[in-house]
Amino acid sequence: MWEIGYLIVCEDVGKTSNGELMMKPIGVMSPINIPGNYSFYIAFSLFNKDINKSKEDGVLRFIVKDPNNGVVEDSGDLNFNPIPLNESSDEHELATGEADIRLNNVELNIEGVYEVELIIDGNSKRVKFPVKVKNKSNQQGATDGRKV
Repeated sequence: MWEIGYLIVCEDVGKTSNGELMMKPIGVMSPINIPGNYSFYIAFSLFNKDINKSKEDGVLRFIVKDPNNGVVEDSGDLNFNPIPLNESSDEHELATGEADIRLNNVELNIEGVYEVELIIDGNSKRVKFPVKVKNKSNQQGATDGRKV
């Protein structure tokens, strides 16, 4: 059974020349307008402690909820066929992998704290992130969340 390692909401995901996954995590999602649309990634890692079952199909689902617990996005059940990055060695009987999902033009209708829930084979992990309209005071100057 696949389990979730990390879960990160990020603006971009890419790979370096040596194959490492690079992410730009989102501390605060700052769309220009609300209501409005925003595109972002959900990046996550997987591991399976039973190397013999690591090639079995899994079921993945993600749900994005607004501050009022309303469902903004729901993927429904998605079957996946994992291709582990690291397979068993004599020392470690563990399969691992990394993946990301791009969410395009997600409707953000209110400011507040949103939540992403990722469910894989019945295991779930949640992450929350604030959504605040970009205003003139934080459009110029600091990009690390400080007001200028």
